[in-house]
Amino acid sequence: MGVADLLAGKVRGIKAAQVILDPTLRAAYDRAAVEVSRAEAADRHADRALAEPDEAPAARDRLAEIADDLRAQTAVFTFAALPRIMRAELVDDHGLDPNKRQAFLDDGLKPPLFDVETYGPALLHLSCVAVQTLAEYEAAPFDPSAEEFPGWPKWGDVLPLATSAEIFAEWSDGEVAALYRAADSIQGEVRGVPFTDAGFARTRRSEENSSIAPLGASPTANTSGG
Repeated sequence: MGVADLLAGKVRGIKAAQVILDPTLRAAYDRAAVEVSRAEAADRHADRALAEPDEAPAARDRLAEIADDLRAQTAVFTFAALPRIMRAELVDDHGLDPNKRQAFLDDGLKPPLFDVETYGPALLHLSCVAVQTLAEYEAAPFDPSAEEFPGWPKWGDVLPLATSAEIFAEWSDGEVAALYRAADSIQGEVRGVPFTDAGFARTRRSEENSSIAPLGASPTANTSGG
């Protein structure tokens, strides 16, 4: 196989993160799961007592119903590795304000390369290639091998910048961090073949050198969403 033929099969790296849009459903699911365990135990006791066990089926049905609701109310964001030049331009476009840079230095901290509060929304906007419900994702997750086909979106087409900025401003720290980590980490991730010593070492180095950092902090060495 020639070099061109080999490299033509290169598939762009992707990473997904999920956010539950209605946390009350997760709490309801946890309660229903406990109820299933209790009902199954009651049925086992009834069986030993030669009584008719009948609590568990209804409890399992209720758990499955809540699970379906939870799948419909969980968003799965899939992010792809940007072309290297596009990523470099993104970092340049969101350089840290001189006053903020000086504030980091005054606190004895190494300034980050960019202002995460503006870079973060822009990164999510550009690198997001799919937003699906969990049910949709389980049925047909985004396929990066389809890049040559019309189904592959143009950079920035999926998640509007205004929506990305609203997520950064309005969602919780944990939710924003889950999305940012997925979008950011795939940009610098290099995966080795897991069953080779060299591949394992390469993967470990890639993870240790990831630019993931707490929001607003300096990037340092290296949490699903999904």
